[in-house]
Amino acid sequence: MPAENAALAHGTHPATWTYENIDYMRQQLKSLGYSYDWSRELATAIPSTTAGADGLHGDVSSGAWPIRKIAGELVRHCQTVLANEQVEEGGCWRCHSR
Repeated sequence: MPAENAALAHGTHPATWTYENIDYMRQQLKSLGYSYDWSRELATAIPSTTAGADGLHGDVSSGAWPIRKIAGELVRHCQTVLANEQVEEGGCWRCHSR
């Protein structure tokens, strides 16, 4: 949610905002000179970096990981889905539409 809110506040698509911030953080870490194997980078927002990380996530279908469904409400004005916690007075906390 913080990335989505920041993107909306800056008039940018959330995916664009996220990828630009990942690139910026990568540049900052490289400029510090940390010894890091960048071929092992894992960014959960980038599908290609998590495709081979099945061992990290486990087999969800086996029931080994608890899954909680979050009920959501589509807000057409904001083009997003709200979790129940984001509904204020029966409407969207951001645009107040119902």
